[in-house]
Amino acid sequence: MKKTEFLAELRRLTPQELLARRDALEKDALSLRLQTGGAVLKNVRAIRETRRNIARLNTVLREKSAAAAGGEG
Repeated sequence: MKKTEFLAELRRLTPQELLARRDALEKDALSLRLQTGGAVLKNVRAIRETRRNIARLNTVLREKSAAAAGGEG
């Protein structure tokens, strides 16, 4: 999935759905890191992509919380 498609998909989700998605990505990242220790992982780029997707997700969460805070004041 391209970065722009991923971001567009994230922006459509609610904050609760984003938190659930982040938890799933963090579990995936842990699994990938553990696989590198046993030399099972074939695609080491997947670790970087997962880490970056978590960062993108956190950015969207911050955008949504900033928009909610700005709308209240």
